[in-house]
Amino acid sequence: MKILILGFSKSGRASYELLKDNNQVYIYDKKKLKVDNYYSFTKLKKELPFFDLVIRSPGIKQTSKVYQLALILSKK
Repeated sequence: MKILILGFSKSGRASYELLKDNNQVYIYDKKKLKVDNYYSFTKLKKELPFFDLVIRSPGIKQTSKVYQLALILSKK
């Protein structure tokens, strides 16, 4: 399963640790991360990758631009 985690603080990291072994897990965070599976807002808009599931951390508002874009890019 291809999963996007929005926000990489406490809950985002916990989700990543739980899901990383059996899935393709990608990360969005407003802070630039130096990991291969990181997507910035610009990269999400440019590449428009599709995800089977998007997990939103509590710190990401439902009205945020990145969450609205993620909804478009997700199947669920």
